[in-house]
Order: sequence, then structure tokens, then C-alpha cells
Amino acid sequence: MIAWWGLLASLVPMASAAPIQADLAEEAQLHFTLGLQAYKARQFPTALAHLLQSNRLAPNSNTAFNVALCYDRLAQPAQAWRFYAASLQQNENDRDAEAAMARLAPLIGRLSIDSDPPGARVFVERRDLGERGTTPLVLALRPGAHKILVERDGFVPVEFDRELAAGDADSVAVPLTRQEATSEGQWVRSTVRWDGEVVVQASPQGCTWLPDRGSLALDTQTPSGTPMPDPSEVPGSRLAINDDVRFALDVTVADGETLLTTRHGLRLGRPGLHLTEATSVRHWVLNACPAPGGDADRARVVATLQTLPKSLRRAVLAVLGETTPDAGVAASACAKGDCQAFVTAL
Repeated sequence: MIAWWGLLASLVPMASAAPIQADLAEEAQLHFTLGLQAYKARQFPTALAHLLQSNRLAPNSNTAFNVALCYDRLAQPAQAWRFYAASLQQNENDRDAEAAMARLAPLIGRLSIDSDPPGARVFVERRDLGERGTTPLVLALRPGAHKILVERDGFVPVEFDRELAAGDADSVAVPLTRQEATSEGQWVRSTVRWDGEVVVQASPQGCTWLPDRGSLALDTQTPSGTPMPDPSEVPGSRLAINDDVRFALDVTVADGETLLTTRHGLRLGRPGLHLTEATSVRHWVLNACPAPGGDADRARVVATLQTLPKSLRRAVLAVLGETTPDAGVAASACAKGDCQAFVTAL
């Protein structure tokens, strides 16, 4: 077994590191020490509680192996196999873990789960018991029937039953279907983002431009509780919400008690958005968002735009420009840093 003190050298930070790192390392060491003491006293439930806490604070092969030993002593082979596997994953030369897994394999059922796309959360029996990990994943389970739940944001959850006998090693591939937001639901909000930053967000309660850069809140033109007009293209999923798109329109609607968000990838070009994309933006954002009006609003917009990075400024101009299609020259000047003429044209 690897000595704790060898591990501790990698946990204790240098003097210049943030103090919280030292606190986490010290807490992990304390729980590890208390766990070892309880284990030597054959108080295995107490030892397990301390070692699990230590592993949460500072995951490592040595602690995972000791957690597995506790589960082994408590005659819980599925949990023991899982932590032996975690130890082996972090230290491929852990022959003791490898031997223990081979010894326990005839006592448990194993289910390999993959999903398309990967990265889905996996739950066993009930969601409130907590996730077991993300796909691809190998589950170690007691023999018998089990309910498996596979979930990923932006996709329809999948639930299935699987019965495993002792010694079974089964596998399943789970295709995930995109969850689609359509105009049939109750509109909740629409958000245009650039590199994850909000350019403009509209809802029945109001409209905000550049909320992360100093709020430019404006009155909405859509009465509270009224659905947005149907767009010329039904906003079915072009891309799921968790797909990485640099410039995107997110539309969120309520379908019963479930909120569904669809992400539309947008192209940032000159003079602005592609025609069909601009139509969607107009329906789902600009119809509820008046252009900044009044000297005070314009002054704030000018000040904010001129401080933005050039790439983000172009994204804002692409959306604002849809309110003023003939402001191309002024928009070009604003892209270079002089936004007074553009905002005046709004």
C-alpha cells in the first residue's frame, strides 16, 4: 500500500498557492488518518465514512484502494469492485486492485454503458440516489434487476431495465435523441450569445442588452404571459443546448412543467446575420426588444460598445444592426471603435 505521506507531498501546495488548497489537503489528510485508525480497530463503517470523505476532497489511487478494502470487509462486492477499479484507473500498476477485481467479478454483474453522444450522466434505480458517473462507464451491480437512467442536457432522458446474474458482463449502447423546443410551447426567454457571453436576452418580463457588461435594461414590447409569434421556421433543434457554438440563439419554451431549450448556431458575417437566421433572431428577440432609445440609453450603449473586445462588438452589431438595416457604414465605423454614429442611427 502506498504511504499517505508520499501522497501528501503532492497535496500540500507551495506557499504562494491559495490558502483553500492547503485547507483541503489538511482535511483530506485528517480524514485519511482517522479512517486508517478506525480500520485498524476493525470499525469498518466508521473507516469507510472517513475514507470516502478523504477521497472526495483529494481523489487518489491509495485512498480509493482503502475505500475498496472497507467495502470488501463489509461484504459489499459491487461497491468494492468499483473502488478497486477507480484505484486501478489512477494507477495502472496496482496489481493488488487487479487481483481483487478478478476475485469479486463472479459475485457481481457488470454493465458497460456507452451513449451517442458520450458524456451522459448515469443513475441506478432512482435519480435522487445520485449519479454513478458519465458515459462511457462500467457499472458494478449486485445480481438482480436494475433500473438504469441515462441523461444529458439537451437530450431526451433514456430509462431501461436490465437484469444481471452473478458473473455477467453485459454492455449497452444508448442513442440519445435531441430535445426540441418548438413554437407550440409557452415562450420563456430567448438569448443571443457570443462565446458564452449574453449579447441580448428577452423574456415576457423585459429585455436586457449586454447584462454581463453593465445592464442596459429596456422595456419589453411583449405583454407578460403572451407567446412569441411563430417564426418563419419552426425552431426545432439544429443543435442541442450543450453543443459548443460560438455565436448562437437559445430559445427556451415551457412544455408543461419542463423547460426545453434549443440552440441555433448563427454565422457572424458582413453586413450581419444570414437572412433566415436574422428572421429567427427578429421573431424570438428583437420583436420583444426595442432598440436602445433616448440619449441616456444611447450614451450607455456607446460607452459599453467601445469597451468591448472587437470580436464581441461585431456580434452585438450583428444583432443591433437587424434593427437598423441601413446603418452599414456606421456599423463598420463602430466595429473599429467609433460607435457614436451607429448608436445615433438606432
